[in-house]
Amino acid sequence: MRIQKHCLLMIPGPTEIGYEALLAMAQPSIRHYGDDYVERHLHVIERLQTVFQTKNTILMIPGSSSIAMEAAVNGAVEPGQKILVPGGGMFAERFKEMAVNCNAELVSPEVEWCTPLMPELVADTLDQHPDIRVMAAVHNETSTGVTHPIEDIAEVCREREVSLILDTVTSLGGIKVLTDEWGVDYCVSGNHKGLESPSGTGLIAVSERAWERMNARKTPIHGWFLNLLNLKDYAERFAQWHPSGPVSQPSHVVAALEVTLDNIVAEGLDNRFRRHALCARACRAGMQAMGVELLAADEYASNTVTAFRIPDGTTDTETLRLMEQEFEIIIAGSHHPRLVGQMLRIGHMGSTADRNCMLLVINALAECFRMQGVKVDAGAAVEAVLAVFRNGED
Repeated sequence: MRIQKHCLLMIPGPTEIGYEALLAMAQPSIRHYGDDYVERHLHVIERLQTVFQTKNTILMIPGSSSIAMEAAVNGAVEPGQKILVPGGGMFAERFKEMAVNCNAELVSPEVEWCTPLMPELVADTLDQHPDIRVMAAVHNETSTGVTHPIEDIAEVCREREVSLILDTVTSLGGIKVLTDEWGVDYCVSGNHKGLESPSGTGLIAVSERAWERMNARKTPIHGWFLNLLNLKDYAERFAQWHPSGPVSQPSHVVAALEVTLDNIVAEGLDNRFRRHALCARACRAGMQAMGVELLAADEYASNTVTAFRIPDGTTDTETLRLMEQEFEIIIAGSHHPRLVGQMLRIGHMGSTADRNCMLLVINALAECFRMQGVKVDAGAAVEAVLAVFRNGED
């Protein structure tokens, strides 16, 4: 049996999974239908509505979070229709690919990576293309460590009656997501990041307006599995015994998700958001005390992932190798097309949004830089981290 050596995962997904959730997955085979599963499914959906902050219908689709993204695009836009998908990061680019594959007409203003998508750009683009009825955007761009001002962008969409597809994969559970208040029509996410569960289901909260618009399409939604109308129809018809729809759910993953959602609700969403924000400030303070360049402006810096430029004289590959082999900590490389080899990322979400985890990773990074011949002030970095936590606890 292959058991992988465990290192501390300070990456933007997958995140560390707690022992209770691991034990939930160690149960004997669990049916994905029947009375016991119906009870678990309804409880998980109720908890997800709390975390999404929505009363909308939520579907769990077997697969990764990308499956929910594509299902949203597939349902929201018809072939030949325009869709607004601004750039600015790897997952914005993924939305573009999905739109093209759905034969939509792509409208995509460029956004510099590591900078925020501003509502003024969205408004100007929509005013130039008044026939756009759908926009897809990323809330927290994992590849750059930028949290976009989605509340303001959503207001622009509401004013123009544009349906908003929102990727909250690395914000849900760590950064405030107000699905109903913002008027998000398709809010998509996954288990394996801020929700601290194993990958295995794509999550999507769908508004009443979205269902109405899908039912009013001139052309049917393509496909069977990624057809939200079809999934909803099966889920309603099978509600008493097979509530997740027409396909088999990864029932052990759902069991783990139930555990982590209960823990999130017990912690309290506001407490959880404060914890992630405090840890992000501490991470940034520690990096700045070492003289490391951060790639996102403070105002738009993510509370779940921090992107930074490595010091001159170091390499990304060697830093990653040393972190893993010498300190048993894994951090993430770069997706930035112009900063490959120059940029790394630290994830701090779920249980790793924690003082002790942050002290470990900052101290280890400083030593990895020293081992490559670049001296940084590890003591100042550690003190900067601790100062943020001390002030945050006052």
